[in-house]
Amino acid sequence: MMFRSLFQICFTVVLLTLGACAKVPPPPVLAEITFAHLPPYQLAVGSVEVEVQFSSPMTAPHIEHTIPQSPERVMRRWSDDRLDVTGGDNFARFIILDATVTEQALATDGTLTAVFTNEQALRYEAAAEAVLEIRNASGGFLGNATARVTRTITIPENATLNERDQALFDFIDRLIQNFDTEMDANIRTHLAQWIR
Repeated sequence: MMFRSLFQICFTVVLLTLGACAKVPPPPVLAEITFAHLPPYQLAVGSVEVEVQFSSPMTAPHIEHTIPQSPERVMRRWSDDRLDVTGGDNFARFIILDATVTEQALATDGTLTAVFTNEQALRYEAAAEAVLEIRNASGGFLGNATARVTRTITIPENATLNERDQALFDFIDRLIQNFDTEMDANIRTHLAQWIR
């Protein structure tokens, strides 16, 4: 009996020691998503105003307020990097309409065979929507270009926090690249007369 207690104590000490020695990997260093590598649109306007009409509920299932590079933040960066002014009486307004990211837990199989599989456990949905308007000095509407893109991904149940963070970064990066592609096409189609 005493031998069994001594064995249990030693076993516990060994487990605690091994646990203390395990190194937790540092969080990934994620770059800032920018568009500085792309040429800006030279708009024939005197200024560009940014307006955010989207407001996060800041409750589940919404998580956009918890991730470092939210769609709102990256769309603001997009306007900073891609919209340049050449002067004039007109002005531009870049209005962020949607910047949602939601997280949904997926049902996983609780059977014995599920132990040997790696199921998808989380589903993320994101949207990026904005409109670029050109208005005259008195605020009259002259033209606009819009873009709305959505994406979804799933993450497996065995993903670490670092892997989840990296997956979310890549997810938002692809979302905003799609946004840039759609906005580019629409600016060139609908606002060509204001590009210099």
